[in-house]
Amino acid sequence: MFPLTVWTDSQIYNHHSTIQVNGYLKPQNTIAPILDVVTNPIGNVVTIQQLTSNVDGNFSFEINTESPLLKQDGDYILKVQSGTETRQFKTMFTLTSDPHIPPHVVPEFGSVSLLILIGSIMSILVIGKFFSNRFVKF
Repeated sequence: MFPLTVWTDSQIYNHHSTIQVNGYLKPQNTIAPILDVVTNPIGNVVTIQQLTSNVDGNFSFEINTESPLLKQDGDYILKVQSGTETRQFKTMFTLTSDPHIPPHVVPEFGSVSLLILIGSIMSILVIGKFFSNRFVKF
């Protein structure tokens, strides 16, 4: 396991979202505070904050995408560091103005949902075939 790991709750957000960031810092590495820096698509720093992990090494924070500094569409880099350069982790998220992107991306159909959908379609076809002979054709 890496000494520092960070992840977001999604990869794509609109400009009216709250990004939930979670991370883990190996407990023996808690000697230095955690620094997170977000850079916009052209490389400018748009947010920076310092935080600490709990005794288990877990930490979390939020990023509000309604900030005027996060108004540009594109890929943003989130860099989290604690101590030396060797304890650094980078991840990326995308901001878009597309109104069809919800604040959080909805997962696709799972296997159970897919089976229910197929069963429903088959039922409609069977019932439709059964009743199609009972109607008067013009």
